[in-house]
Amino acid sequence: MVIPTVGLNVFRDAMIDEVDTGIAGTGTGTPASSDTALGTAVGASEITAITTAGVSSFQVSHTIPSTTATGNSFTEWGTLTSTDVLLQRSLTASVSHTASDEITKITTFNLVDR
Repeated sequence: MVIPTVGLNVFRDAMIDEVDTGIAGTGTGTPASSDTALGTAVGASEITAITTAGVSSFQVSHTIPSTTATGNSFTEWGTLTSTDVLLQRSLTASVSHTASDEITKITTFNLVDR
């Protein structure tokens, strides 16, 4: 079976319609396919995601303002659907968040036929 690019773009558009929120946390556990949440979510960091579409791909950008969840060192990031289902979880090096910082996390999803 082959999924043509136009078909992948249908999946992309459906996913873009469902992506709703970005979230950050302080957990350090390795992401697993069985994850349903971040390891240690900082609930105050849930904010609306902005999506942009490309050919068979899309990006999600979410920003944690300087007034939200300050004093944390973020190590994990996630993208949630409109029904709060975890779409992806990733780890990064620790990012300290102070009252003078605004942090933007950009995640790219590439849809491919395998």
